[in-house]
Amino acid sequence: MRDPVARMVPVHFTDLVEIVGRAVDLAGVAVIAGGVLWITGLTMLKLRDVPAERRYRDYRRGIGKAILLGLELLVAADIIRTVAVSPTLAFGSVTSTAPTRFGASRSRKKTTTA
Repeated sequence: MRDPVARMVPVHFTDLVEIVGRAVDLAGVAVIAGGVLWITGLTMLKLRDVPAERRYRDYRRGIGKAILLGLELLVAADIIRTVAVSPTLAFGSVTSTAPTRFGASRSRKKTTTA
């Protein structure tokens, strides 16, 4: 009999990180959408009990908290994917090309004599 583990498709690290990044993305979107729906529902329940100015202030704070938490998750997902999957710039490549570019741009200048 074959080993069931041997039949499993190998998962590469980059694929796993991409899956985690997408899951955190989904959580961020869900937090924003769910938070907006939740605070809207709570505000609707307070229509008669709370003055309008306080309702508006509390509604804006609630929306802001939902957006902030959701954006933190979206940024975390982006960082996970960027740092773990696609680190493309190396320090040496950035510093070594800067003088070359500067020198090349100076050498292209046309000199005119009068």
